[in-house]
Amino acid sequence: MRLTTRGRYAVTALLDLALQDSQHDVAVSLSDIAKRQEISISYLEQLFSKLRKKGLVVSTRGALGGYRIAKPLNEISIMHIISAVDESVDARACEGEGNCQDGAMCLTHDLWSGLSYHIEQYLSNVTLAELIHKKNIRNIAERQRKMLEENHEQVVQLKFDELSQKAQNQNNQNNKSNQKKQPKTIHEKTSTEKPSTEKTINTEVVKQKASHHDTMQHSTTQHNTMQHGTMPLPKKSLSKNYQTNKKPLENMPA
Repeated sequence: MRLTTRGRYAVTALLDLALQDSQHDVAVSLSDIAKRQEISISYLEQLFSKLRKKGLVVSTRGALGGYRIAKPLNEISIMHIISAVDESVDARACEGEGNCQDGAMCLTHDLWSGLSYHIEQYLSNVTLAELIHKKNIRNIAERQRKMLEENHEQVVQLKFDELSQKAQNQNNQNNKSNQKKQPKTIHEKTSTEKPSTEKTINTEVVKQKASHHDTMQHSTTQHNTMQHGTMPLPKKSLSKNYQTNKKPLENMPA
């Protein structure tokens, strides 16, 4: 006998639902069951569709919607759950038909029939109410619950950090855009125009120095004239007069 994935997942999911329903008295979403038990939501939807048709669970819609157990837990056996999803615990190859070997009963037919009977009886006597009170099962459920909460907090923190980073980037872009559009202030204009102003001032200083130099030369010339009583002759005139009055050396008296 081999219990397939469908039967095992159905029992696991319904036991999870029973634990949550008994502790919190609220509907449980398939997404929470999927996270705790690591079962895909699409697979759970198929299983719970069968369980709902068999009257083992009920569904509610809305923001707080989900699934709840439809019967008292002591009335739902493990065999009920397995049968609800069309599973079997029959260990016989012929599935009770008695045609195991060339259309006839095989040598070990009765052996596997007895095993199948005992398995079915055992699973029929184990209910969800019995399982949820087992200490080991409750410890495992608590560990899974904490892991789910920690993962949820991490996801929320990552999402918050991502949104904060996006907001910061957008704020930086807005600041850069505003700086480009903002007109220059008086201080910035003065700083920008300062080099040309300094150049103008330097030019004026040079002109003033040149004018002062010319004035000083003119004053010196006037002072010399007043002191000696004669006006200095131009260089060309002095040179010409000197050449006119110059006599040859041989005509000079001995």
